[in-house]
Amino acid sequence: MTMRPGPGLVLFVTAVLLLAVTSWAPADPTVQVTVNDIGGGLFEYDLVVDNMTGTQPLSGLNILHASSVFGLDEFSSVGAPPGWDFLPPFPPGLDELDYFSLVSSTDIPVGGSLGGFSFESPKDPATLTGGDFAMEVIGSDCACQIAIPGPPTAILLGVSLAVLFLAGFARRGLDRNSPVNPRTGASAP
Repeated sequence: MTMRPGPGLVLFVTAVLLLAVTSWAPADPTVQVTVNDIGGGLFEYDLVVDNMTGTQPLSGLNILHASSVFGLDEFSSVGAPPGWDFLPPFPPGLDELDYFSLVSSTDIPVGGSLGGFSFESPKDPATLTGGDFAMEVIGSDCACQIAIPGPPTAILLGVSLAVLFLAGFARRGLDRNSPVNPRTGASAP
């Protein structure tokens, strides 16, 4: 006799996985990126720095591989929000695009966000691979670099396992109602 998990167990495991996935909240700032194809082989990357869960105001944003990945240099089209400026990459020596606040009153406060960071690049976003779009922010209080985190691998793994788990039980439910035995291929009497 084969024991199958009941619907209560399936719901319980699903609820636990969803709770684990949705309870993750980053404690560091994040950056939202939108990309627009502006034609002529160029893409405009628009960035919004979100410091809603940060622990200190932010006075800088660094795009780490601006030259080597995005093809930026001192002649590239770059935009900064009011009260901010930037230092473009100077290849081959300086690979970063560094944005910085001109005065502390334009820093991004804890609980706030700021858009207006942008650059044009020939880099198609569909060709970006892991680590290409590395960024960090600069904390105003510590004058230190804070890496912008991606979603943890554990969260992605949890979501994947939840989907596989639910798909497996859905398949078993379909097999149970099938007139053909999935193990032997024989038709049910």
